[in-house]
Amino acid sequence: MLQFFTDPHLGVNRIAGTTQESRTRLSKLIYFSVLRILESNDYDTFCLGDLFDSYSNPENVILLGDAVFRNVTKVMAGNHDISNRLNAFGSFELLRILHHDKAWYTPFGESGVYWHYTPDAALAAIPHVSSQELFIESLELAEKDATAHSNVFKVLLLHCNFDLRHEVSDTTLNLSMEWASRLSHSFDIILLGHEHAPRKITGLQDKVFVLGNIHPTGFADISDKFTYQLNPRTGTMTKAKVWSMQDLYLECDWKSLQDSLEAAEGRQFVRLMGSMTQQEVPILARLVNKIWQQGDSLAVRVDVQLDAAYSTGPVQRGDSNTLAARITSALQSGNDQEVYRLWNKLSEAS
Repeated sequence: MLQFFTDPHLGVNRIAGTTQESRTRLSKLIYFSVLRILESNDYDTFCLGDLFDSYSNPENVILLGDAVFRNVTKVMAGNHDISNRLNAFGSFELLRILHHDKAWYTPFGESGVYWHYTPDAALAAIPHVSSQELFIESLELAEKDATAHSNVFKVLLLHCNFDLRHEVSDTTLNLSMEWASRLSHSFDIILLGHEHAPRKITGLQDKVFVLGNIHPTGFADISDKFTYQLNPRTGTMTKAKVWSMQDLYLECDWKSLQDSLEAAEGRQFVRLMGSMTQQEVPILARLVNKIWQQGDSLAVRVDVQLDAAYSTGPVQRGDSNTLAARITSALQSGNDQEVYRLWNKLSEAS
């Protein structure tokens, strides 16, 4: 049995809607999520890229990456792991030297495909490369090499976007629908890292899967998260949920939490919606502070609408003509400095 996961983004440090303490907890939770995946079974396990959130990392984050390398079969380099600069040397390159037999890595300015064999499968991996042109060269090489593996279950592993409809930049890799269809004739299954929302691509004989990351890094990638288990003998793939949106994410009208914070208990990400008047600013500010005091949340996002006559967006201080700015001015000149401090914190977090 083969197991796949992708995009842990070790060392992630998102600022908006967080506190210094919650950012530290998020980084630790992602690392422990990886460890649980690696300790849950004895499968051959593969990471499809973005082990790190940044190309260069402090020593403590590199040590986390080292622990992952020691417990996986292979790690593919993603776009966050490497720099698109000649002779650049970062955290992934360092671990590649220490664990040279476990890293899938293509040097700057080169194309390449790397094969790994198990008793029941042949896996072709294309790590992040420095341009779309080199990516296409790598796909062509994988397609050609696949013809030599006619009697074995073939798996193609990529780290790229799927079927982007806009023009890609020099560092954005894209597997088009046309290329996916073409490669589906050479490979039995195609697995993609990079995009954080999991999905199965329709119309390609159920052969193409975007795996999605294993833990949200912020509000932009909230969804259920999975690892994937592939049985090459039967050609079947199953998935195991490792993060539940229903259990760990809350989106609600902020006023529904005024009487009780029970709904927010245990929720890592809380998004507050609804509307408020100027008089309700202190109430909302104190509510957000109470949510943080519970100690469960990694991020709190406030998308509460101000008086529609002045603003159609979420709370923000903006220019002097917005209601938010007028509230700030009124609180600053008032006697309740605690509410003023909370309002500032609330505005900045949004």
